[in-house]
Amino acid sequence: GCRELIEDGKNGYLCTVKDIGSLVARMEQMINLSSAERHTMGRNGRNKMIKEYSIDRIVSIYHQAIQEMLKKK
Repeated sequence: GCRELIEDGKNGYLCTVKDIGSLVARMEQMINLSSAERHTMGRNGRNKMIKEYSIDRIVSIYHQAIQEMLKKK
């Protein structure tokens, strides 16, 4: 999984690796959320992706890295 994408309880739930009990508990926790809570969690996830992984941000990070490499030459 991509643990760095999840903020536990905000845009998803993290469970312990190779622990079926942990996975079951988190799945039940998700199932038991209200529709509004699931909607909020989904919106939080989308906002995180837009903020941290938008194409503009990724291009900017690459551009900065290239500029730094060129300065070192």
